[in-house]
Amino acid sequence: MKIKKTISFILVVLLFIFLFWKIFTDFDQIKNIQWKLDTKDTILLLATLLLGPFVNTISWHLYTKALGGNISFLDNSKIWTISNAARFIPGSIWQYAGRVYLLSQKGVSKTFTTTALVLEAFFNIGGASVIVLLALKLFPLNIPIYIQKGLFPLVIFLCIVLILLTGSRVKFIEKTIRELLKNDSLKINKIQKRWLPLIAISVFTQFLLTGLSLYFISLGLGVNSSAGVIPYIGIYAASWLVGYLTFLAPSGLGLREASIAGLMSLYVPLALGSLIAILFRLATLVSEAIMIAVIFVLTRKKSP
Repeated sequence: MKIKKTISFILVVLLFIFLFWKIFTDFDQIKNIQWKLDTKDTILLLATLLLGPFVNTISWHLYTKALGGNISFLDNSKIWTISNAARFIPGSIWQYAGRVYLLSQKGVSKTFTTTALVLEAFFNIGGASVIVLLALKLFPLNIPIYIQKGLFPLVIFLCIVLILLTGSRVKFIEKTIRELLKNDSLKINKIQKRWLPLIAISVFTQFLLTGLSLYFISLGLGVNSSAGVIPYIGIYAASWLVGYLTFLAPSGLGLREASIAGLMSLYVPLALGSLIAILFRLATLVSEAIMIAVIFVLTRKKSP
């Protein structure tokens, strides 16, 4: 475990050193850049940044509703927000363990929360993969063909899983997950199907809003937006997949920024792409901090 944490720390440090090194060694390419967003686009940037975490809490609330939970939206928002802040702790599991623990304090079983987390993973990975494939279809990039092809089986697999969740063969998946989690009480066949379309909409909205934030930050730094917003949403979704599926860095720290910088370099110099990636991370961190503050104020008011 200590070796993994050490490797994770070294990887994050090296990736950020590389990004800052590119910014400073190629500073001539970005030194004359000025913030160019007009008032309307600045408001839209702030709106997308602030709405992103809020939609994430809605998604989590919908997962619990789909499983028949009666947790209030405010409690779910608080639990998701607090546990999400723990994702930067090395180990890559604390945001999930935090949700299990915090919900257990509300009398919710660990089985219930684990099932909701499994649903969240399927929808998030599936949604991100579909967005990346759509972006590649509309705006083909010079990405190795084996990476593009590798996404198709993933999407097909996740679609099959979602179909099975609403079919008579749900017991097969239930048994498989039980074996994986070594939990005999897992009951995914209790999913209420009427919530699934809302969950799908909320997941795609998450990626849309955060991708738009990346777009507006790039626009503010003078990046040509002739291709529209879809490539930026695809870039964010791809970087999210890299960060989510790679367990070496907490919350994909460093890996996500390197992915954004690399994909942005298809449009702009790598130095500018690195600057955009770092500013994007800072902007999302600030928006999450604001969300934490808002939840803290609301829950304090609710407390007797």
